[in-house]
Amino acid sequence: FARTNIGKTSWLVSEITNFCHQLGDDEYILYFNNEEAGRQVKYRFYTAMLNTPLGKLKSSVDTARLAMETYAKRGGHKLKLYDKDVFSVEDIDRFCYDYKPRIVVVDVADKVHFRGMGQLEGAQRLKELYRRYREISKRHNCTVITSAQASADAAGKKWLDLIHMDMSKVGKPAELDLSIGIGAT
Repeated sequence: FARTNIGKTSWLVSEITNFCHQLGDDEYILYFNNEEAGRQVKYRFYTAMLNTPLGKLKSSVDTARLAMETYAKRGGHKLKLYDKDVFSVEDIDRFCYDYKPRIVVVDVADKVHFRGMGQLEGAQRLKELYRRYREISKRHNCTVITSAQASADAAGKKWLDLIHMDMSKVGKPAELDLSIGIGAT
């Protein structure tokens, strides 16, 4: 979790593309994006995995073709992007049945909908949402990695703690095995 424009997606993409070549032949990473344009996230996958600026990757047809081949060899084909402004926990669960992923990434997790969420507000809704992510992890034997916003209290802080999570100081963190707060001064 981090404040806006600190680099949550950049950090996730950097780590996730590094995981791709470590996966088995039948293992996948499902990346659920509701944060920025899907095409831009896909370009981030390429630049992170190939450690090359986008302009250089697009400099010629031959360069682009070679980049695509290298991306596939390094496991890029194992990274499945699901891009939609609004999606639900049920969508994530359905894709997990189809792909049997090793890792599921949800960027940004707090925005995801679920059946019955209209009856819950604020921290209660987030606690239930993250409980459902935990259930998906257990049901599909996969790791679920989420990104979320930090609260306004985190602005200008180098080190973030659980109290800096947006909207939920107890419920959401209670469902996490690990949290990483990305701060900036």
